Amino acid sequence: MACYNHSSTMGNILSHDYVTSVYRNDQIKISGNIKLYGSKKKCDQKNIPFKTKIQLSCEIIDEHEPLVK
Repeated sequence: MACYNHSSTMGNILSHDYVTSVYRNDQIKISGNIKLYGSKKKCDQKNIPFKTKIQLSCEIIDEHEPLVK
């Protein structure tokens, strides 16, 4: 699912693009879920459903289970 993404320091580079979540409580930060984003063209080539970054973000939110009450 690697594709060309723009880096402000290195220009266009071949890389993966992820949608992630981070949970924060004051000074504590905990990594959450991670989902691989693929362009529509790459998803069509691999015969997998295309999802926008917003759709992937919504999935991460829906899958969230609180660690404490």
